[in-house]
Amino acid sequence: MRIVLIIIAVLIAAGVVSYFLLKKKGLIDLVANRVKAQKVDVATVDGECRFDDCMIWFKELKLNKGTDIPFIMDYTKNKEMFAGGEFNTPITKPSAVMLGVLKEKGGEMSHIQIIQCDKLDDKLVEVLHSSKDGLIVLD
Repeated sequence: MRIVLIIIAVLIAAGVVSYFLLKKKGLIDLVANRVKAQKVDVATVDGECRFDDCMIWFKELKLNKGTDIPFIMDYTKNKEMFAGGEFNTPITKPSAVMLGVLKEKGGEMSHIQIIQCDKLDDKLVEVLHSSKDGLIVLD
């Protein structure tokens, strides 16, 4: 359990630092301005969306640390940013999270997954609430 808490603390710290660095690059603005995505997947989970499952999704993508910028966004909190855009996804569940990967060069989203669910697990809630904008950049 102690290791899990240390990992969460490191992820939160890395996310906060990365967030402030990438805000200058306009990551939130890029997402909000409906940057072209190669593929947008929508998944519905009956029950709880877990932080660990989100991390597995990113690991399976085999991202390039030098050029890929993975992030998690509280889609429920920020869905009004996407009204009328290509990511506009009707949410039928109480909660939703967006997992995404931004290509540093060109500003293109290589992967986007919107997961709507009944609730987010405690780890995911804690990570998302560590940012006032509901966006965490993973390092």
